[in-house]
Amino acid sequence: MDKIVYSIVSRGELRIIYRGEVFIITGELLFKPPKFYADIVSLSKISKLNEEDKKQIIEFIQKDSFEKIGTEIIFD
Repeated sequence: MDKIVYSIVSRGELRIIYRGEVFIITGELLFKPPKFYADIVSLSKISKLNEEDKKQIIEFIQKDSFEKIGTEIIFD
């Protein structure tokens, strides 16, 4: 699997680094409970990623985010 690096940049942006490229996903950060709702439409519009890449990114981040950064990231 290619390395996936991600961080919440602001209350409305999630930065994903995948295969050396930076992708910005819009969304909304809530503090209580700590959740970031990532806009799956903004991810689907990235033509540089195929459907399998997008699926891999979503699954990895959703499984990893709460333990790693203390905020659950949900793609919807």
